Amino acid sequence: RRREEEQRRREEEQRRREEEQRRREEAELRLQSTQQDLQSARQALRSEQLLRQALENRVNATTFEQFLQSCHEHLSVPLAFQPKKSKSTKGSITAPKGRYCPTTLREWSDFPHERDDLFGRVFHLLHPPKSHPLTVFTSPEGLKTIGNLACRRQMGSELDLMSYERFAVEEQVISIFQELAKLNTDSLLPNLGLGVSFENHANTLDENPGPAEQARRGWRPRSDQLCVFRRDGESESLLFVIEYKAGHKLQPVALKDGLQPCNFWEDIVQAHVIPKKDNEKERATYNARQLSGAAITQTFDYMIREGVEY
Repeated sequence: RRREEEQRRREEEQRRREEEQRRREEAELRLQSTQQDLQSARQALRSEQLLRQALENRVNATTFEQFLQSCHEHLSVPLAFQPKKSKSTKGSITAPKGRYCPTTLREWSDFPHERDDLFGRVFHLLHPPKSHPLTVFTSPEGLKTIGNLACRRQMGSELDLMSYERFAVEEQVISIFQELAKLNTDSLLPNLGLGVSFENHANTLDENPGPAEQARRGWRPRSDQLCVFRRDGESESLLFVIEYKAGHKLQPVALKDGLQPCNFWEDIVQAHVIPKKDNEKERATYNARQLSGAAITQTFDYMIREGVEY
């Protein structure tokens, strides 16, 4: 009987140890489950924070660097030209008879250096090295909306191009100048003024020109021309003239072949002998030079008449 009681006690002790082991294992499983739930909750919270931050970044004003990247992504990349000739404007570039023309064409060899130097100055002002960058530009989401509207139509005419340029280029350039004008730019951009404006009428320079001035300004910008002014207080000065040309009328290959260093008067204006059709290469080069030369001469003539240096 004593052995039976000892056996029973040993069995009860074994059952008690097994029960304690089971409870410990269940507790460990509950703890692991709780830890997993906490980890999942943390991940969900982190994902929500990242999503909220991403949405805020797309909606809120952004930096100059992000602004340029978004302009490229939403305004430049989606731009497309009308492939069907039946839906594009007809005709070619008007022959610039009786206009002032340049005497020579030569490469602006130091342009890349000057461009990079100027961009570096602007970037330094908007991304100061010792503080946070300025977040003052249109958000990526805002530029996406502008791009959807500006790039909705395929470019098939000067009017299409003008509409695109107005919203996708001019307004964005103006916004950059507006922000720069709020800063102290005396050391880096001493000639900035108060910004720029894009106008369709050059006679805004002088509302009451005299007879001699009226004679000198016998021309008026057409609907496909734009005058760019530098604003400084209440005064404005004409910087340069823009003339819009539809992409199907003045293609990149024509500009590449036509804008080569040359004696403009002798090689283009006085080039009266048209290569024969069987000489395709020379004829293509001739046509490219005549086409790009006509475009250059029109704008050059307007700028000379207005006394613009560049």
